Amino acid sequence: MSVRVMSRVALWAVFASALALAAPDSMAFSSVTQSGTAGDWGVPDNPIVGQESARCFYGASNASGTPLQRVRVRPPTIWGAYSTTTWVGWRFKILRSTNGGATYKAVYTSPTWKGKASQALAPSFAFQNWYAPKTTTQARIRVQETLFWYKPGTKSTIEGKAAGQDDNYSAKFLNGLASYTANFCYVIQE
Repeated sequence: MSVRVMSRVALWAVFASALALAAPDSMAFSSVTQSGTAGDWGVPDNPIVGQESARCFYGASNASGTPLQRVRVRPPTIWGAYSTTTWVGWRFKILRSTNGGATYKAVYTSPTWKGKASQALAPSFAFQNWYAPKTTTQARIRVQETLFWYKPGTKSTIEGKAAGQDDNYSAKFLNGLASYTANFCYVIQE
């Protein structure tokens, strides 16, 4: 890990500590794994409405009796591993649990979005959505994000990877208000 990585990690730690004073939990992104040559990165995932990693949209004015319509996923920030620009990318998986969160199974994998990055430059990725299918089974939904760094000169040969699970989700209802955060989206029976 380079000195620059350490300094950016230290900045994230200071930022997380400051947010912890205003919130019961600090920033979270769990089950993180990293391998290969990777640059700096960050996944916004704070338990404050507006700073959550994903937002759960429901079709009624409250949580009582309304199905999940979609999950909006906040993109990560990914800096390149080199001073020159190389390709980076990210994707997400939707994880589903029908046993109260004891185990989760991947039910959807998004396409991979790519952009050029350097140690000083991170591409601006857009929010992405997953639309929930109609269901007859209650379930919990979580998001797992995977970040990629590609070998210089290529757009497809992966040189480094980081992955983790989003921990903070907010609920947004038909009345337009995001009302609370939780550690998953809840799918109810239709």
